Amino acid sequence: MTLDAGSTIGILGGGQLAQFLILAATKLGFKTAVFDPNQNSPAFKVSSKNFCSSFSNKSALKDFGNSCDVVTYEFENIPLSAIDIVRPYCEVLPKRNALEIGQNRILEKSFAEKLDIKTAEYSKVSNKKDLMNFLKEVSSKGIIKTITSGYDGKGQFLVEPHLINETIIKVLQHNECIVEKFQEFHSEVSIIAARGKSGSIITYEPGANVHKNGILSTTTVPTNLKKNTKIELVLAAGKILNKLDYIGVMGIEFFNTENGLIFNEFSPRVHNSGHWTLDGCMISQFEQHIRAITGLPLGETERHSNVVMKNIIGERVSVNTNNNHSIYDYGKLEVRHGRKMGHINIIKK
Repeated sequence: MTLDAGSTIGILGGGQLAQFLILAATKLGFKTAVFDPNQNSPAFKVSSKNFCSSFSNKSALKDFGNSCDVVTYEFENIPLSAIDIVRPYCEVLPKRNALEIGQNRILEKSFAEKLDIKTAEYSKVSNKKDLMNFLKEVSSKGIIKTITSGYDGKGQFLVEPHLINETIIKVLQHNECIVEKFQEFHSEVSIIAARGKSGSIITYEPGANVHKNGILSTTTVPTNLKKNTKIELVLAAGKILNKLDYIGVMGIEFFNTENGLIFNEFSPRVHNSGHWTLDGCMISQFEQHIRAITGLPLGETERHSNVVMKNIIGERVSVNTNNNHSIYDYGKLEVRHGRKMGHINIIKK
């Protein structure tokens, strides 16, 4: 079913991704409602209706669901319990299974393996002994990650054999964790893909990512990836979206190594590494997501410009004009270390 203009799209989460989704929805004639606990959420400034309450507030979530024709979410740490409260009142897209897998690293790795998508060697670890045994087995450094609630480098620690400090031990004591074999790679790459209600799948051109302190710093398109690597990315994206019966936009990250592509993670939502599409394509990832969840036809993804997307992290966004810069200030009131305050799309000739 295709939603009519004037229908209401609900968004769980009120950050900058929700903000851009709202602008895209408004362009296509839809109303929006946002649910977020933070009264200063960026999306509250542009949405048609706001629900400021905890994700544990059942009554508020029911009211929210009742006011919407379809609900989506802007980050993968939305509690599954909140989704379950909303679902009886309206459709939630992407579907619950994508969120459940995407917020748990063990489920995510297992899911990819079942699709014959190569992952780094990994293991669940509960103590120092588990960790030492894994590092000995793979003869390598490792990356400790909390199984849930990790993003933008949070809950991730590099660990070397025989250099396991008190911080690592405390993390293992207080969190469920996974350890992955450290990957030497040429580049980190991501692909933005969308699947519509008809089952049709489209992808954007892959981007080359640079992370600093675990946070995405830049995404560059085009990349120097070989043609067969690009094809492999598209095929992997198709496998993931079809298996999940996914509806919406997804960001999928890989390491490009000497031994080929290694799956890192997927995000069941629009993705930071897809911000370049706001100025590099006629149809951005945000409009594509709105099209998918409302039943509209998916749009073209062809790139018309070379773009470097640069995140502005932990500092105010300068709005000084530059001929080839497109500036986005998220309007966040408080500057914090590691906080994304905005981004710039730099158009390359």
